Amino acid sequence: MPGLRSSIPDFQLANPIYIGATATFFEVDINGIKTATLATLYAGPTGSTTARNPQTLDGDGKFEAPVYIADAVIAEISGASVASHDTGVIQVRGTYKGNYLAGTIYSSSDLVRDSLTGDVYVVTNDYLAVSLAADITAENLIIMVEISPISAVATAAAAAAAASAAAAAASASSASNAEMPTVPAVHNYVRRNAGNTQYENRTPLQMNDDAAVVAANISSAQATDLTAMTGRTGNLTGGATITSFVTGAAGVERELTLTGAPTFTHHATDLILPGGVNIVGGAGDIIRLRSLGANKVICTHYLRANGGLTFNTVTQPTLVLKQSAAPAPTVEGDAQWDTDDNALAIGDGAATKIIPTLPASVVAGDLFYATSDRVLARIPKGAAGQRLRMNPGATAPEWGGGIGAVAAATSGVAIDFTSIPDGTRRITVSWADLSTSGTSTPIIQIGDSGGIEATGYLGTAGHITGSDTTNTAANTTGFRLAGSSHAAANVLHGSMVLTLIDPATFTWVASMQGSRSDTTIVTFGAGSKSLSAALDRVRLTTLGGTDTFDAGKVNILYE
Repeated sequence: MPGLRSSIPDFQLANPIYIGATATFFEVDINGIKTATLATLYAGPTGSTTARNPQTLDGDGKFEAPVYIADAVIAEISGASVASHDTGVIQVRGTYKGNYLAGTIYSSSDLVRDSLTGDVYVVTNDYLAVSLAADITAENLIIMVEISPISAVATAAAAAAAASAAAAAASASSASNAEMPTVPAVHNYVRRNAGNTQYENRTPLQMNDDAAVVAANISSAQATDLTAMTGRTGNLTGGATITSFVTGAAGVERELTLTGAPTFTHHATDLILPGGVNIVGGAGDIIRLRSLGANKVICTHYLRANGGLTFNTVTQPTLVLKQSAAPAPTVEGDAQWDTDDNALAIGDGAATKIIPTLPASVVAGDLFYATSDRVLARIPKGAAGQRLRMNPGATAPEWGGGIGAVAAATSGVAIDFTSIPDGTRRITVSWADLSTSGTSTPIIQIGDSGGIEATGYLGTAGHITGSDTTNTAANTTGFRLAGSSHAAANVLHGSMVLTLIDPATFTWVASMQGSRSDTTIVTFGAGSKSLSAALDRVRLTTLGGTDTFDAGKVNILYE
């Protein structure tokens, strides 16, 4: 006949402090003291299949599947998030269903009573009741407390002493309005009934229910007294900061419903809270505490009234990396901070990878270049038309070039383009529909910070007519846009490219080509000019410097 088993209620609900913890179950002796013998755990309420001992609690801090016991045990708990401790004695228990009734669905470990004999049976399986006799034969019921033999003895004794006992009983009844019950079953106990009119027998399950009565309120305090509770559950009033509890024996559990907002302060041994953090309570929250003895408790369960998280806030730890002047980690994932260059060095398993930080004052459009293997420098965004190039010292990139504003050549004796940046290597001067008021040939002059230079120009310019007639003239005061002859009616188109050939002597070479739209003439020319400093300006004027421009437009492109 199978023995009585029940599931272990502990560790059936999720509890974050028990995540990954180990629960080892030991047999207890007749005095309820833990022995060194591992208890036998079962995978079901019946059958011979055993469960592993110890048990490793899952990622929610609970059993992966129900675990059953046939005898009382004590669990020894250890884990990374909870101090090692023992539970109280875990007994084999079931749910009392009252008198047996055919057609009722019973669950494993339930207790039922034979209304005729008073015998108490334990249910071994989940099943639908047929009849008491049939269920006993099928071993769905096994007797737990046998009352009938005791009742028979008690009945015979009562009949033999009926005459003398009747008078005494009547007298006692009238005096105290109470009557002692028949001999109680093994493990039962006797108490006065709720109306205080007589004594009554109580089963172990009823004893458990009696202890579960709701206690009177207790007040929150720095050291809240749980021993003042008259039942297992009750209300906790007030909003004090609680740092410890006054408790009873180890294993005793109490469940409190909060009516205020006390603060529970975590302590590694005195008040162990989930996650090792304080809990700010709220009205309606429920906390379950288990005594570890010596006024030390562990919170085994905390339920928010609003269903929210147990913890009010999640405090993120501060990350501080290892630091040195020139770290060079190579271990995979090893991250260190370079205090000299303010860079992050990370090992990749073989070498060091560097993640430099951005320079100050970064804005949209900026570019960056490395000044070393760990430092970035900022290049502010350039102007429209500029190009990125290497600086004259070949040490860093820089912006160069640009395009000037189109100038209308409709008045004045000269058109100047200034503020050409240092480092410019090539300038293209372009003109269209250009004409003047007289016969002085248009020229291009260049200059530096000292001004436009009007001497030292070398080379020649000229033109070819449709009849192959040529006309040439030497450059002297500037680079010519045409040959030796010019007229107010001439309309010029073309461009001149100025190229820096020798930065040391600031020598520029000019190359010009163009044409006239008032006739079929092609213009051309070339020359050179050395300045006294870096070029920073270009001028369009005429050879004599007195004729004015009366039509056309001109612009430059520098790079």
